[in-house]
Amino acid sequence: PLAARAWGVATAMPARLGLCLGGMVLLAALAVLASATVGLVLLVEPVLSWYFHLAWWSYIVAVDALNRRRTGRSLLRDEPRRFVWLAVGSVAWWTLFEALNLRLGNWYYVMDHPSRAVRWTGGVLAFATVLPGIVETLALVESLGWLGAVRVSPLRWGRAKEALVLALGAACLLLPLAWPDLF
Repeated sequence: PLAARAWGVATAMPARLGLCLGGMVLLAALAVLASATVGLVLLVEPVLSWYFHLAWWSYIVAVDALNRRRTGRSLLRDEPRRFVWLAVGSVAWWTLFEALNLRLGNWYYVMDHPSRAVRWTGGVLAFATVLPGIVETLALVESLGWLGAVRVSPLRWGRAKEALVLALGAACLLLPLAWPDLF
């Protein structure tokens, strides 16, 4: 910075450099997503086994870069602790679904890595994309103004409706656990 001032370089240079780096991050993320998709179509390993990770993490980085270009805000750059909290919360949340599936047996994974350590690390990395992906997508949709055009009348929410919704939610959780063959 001192040398830049000595040469008379404008102080806006770091902002321009940030815009340039942000554009490069966006292009790199889009290139990874496109390359991974081509690799998936062509059935190329290791892309075939790791496509979910390549696609979702590059999507999150690309949308974050796009959000930064559109609004000047970036979850990854400006709020890294929140990003990590969302990722950790995603892992915990999705692990709950995996635990429920131990009883329900509704899905299983194919082409898992034979090494337990790699498989579990891959699982954590995959589960960590859920909430960051949702938050980044919401920020993008909000910045585009699409939600402002949608008019929805507010819900009238009383204690009785709240109790009913909580009871229905509990039933939707517990009934399949009690009788997995029916659900």
